[in-house]
Amino acid sequence: MLRIAFGDVVRGGRVVVERGVIALPGGAVVGLVGLNGAGKTSWMHCIAGIVAEKAQLTIDDRRVETVALMLQHPALPAWLTVREAVQLGLPPTVDVDGLLRAWGLTELSAKHTSALSTGQLQFVAAMITAESNATLRLFDEPFSALDIRRRRELVTRLQRGLPETEFAVVSAQASADLMDTCSHFLVLHEGRLRDIGSRALLAGGADVQDRAAFESALLAHFAGPGTLHA
Repeated sequence: MLRIAFGDVVRGGRVVVERGVIALPGGAVVGLVGLNGAGKTSWMHCIAGIVAEKAQLTIDDRRVETVALMLQHPALPAWLTVREAVQLGLPPTVDVDGLLRAWGLTELSAKHTSALSTGQLQFVAAMITAESNATLRLFDEPFSALDIRRRRELVTRLQRGLPETEFAVVSAQASADLMDTCSHFLVLHEGRLRDIGSRALLAGGADVQDRAAFESALLAHFAGPGTLHA
């Protein structure tokens, strides 16, 4: 289990994410769901440690230092080629050409990142995050600009799961993206993490394979008191 303790995140004098403590199951890919403005991006920035309000991440009381974050609007150095950007973002022992080939990116490897489309740039950023050796990987809206082929590739990669000592959190506007990818879910509403659990637990008896029924079950969690702060 990865224990995450975080304080209030304040923007413009307003608390956009309320303090809390959660535990993520080892090896799980966890979906972060919430309505627009719920604070999903702010929460991820807090967990990644790129804002003043930093979180504390521990496994068995040992501090976790390595977190990788794919930004909602990724930006890679414009003067680098795709190959150079991937090489810069991953450990030196990684077979960069092998990874590019495995992810279907060989044809883009010599292009400068400034020449990529929004979807291509997003996919490269997702690949760098997925292939990092970070204990916790955070993906902020990784599907939003992907075409059908790239979305399927990323979903397939994330579906493979992680070792018990690694963790991932993925946010998305479309529940279909998360249903295809995640086994557990975090529910964030108006800056408050309300619930965390397996897909079956949060579905509350609804058919977890029925997207409409699952979405309705998730919406009920936004309206209720939640279990994390009961």
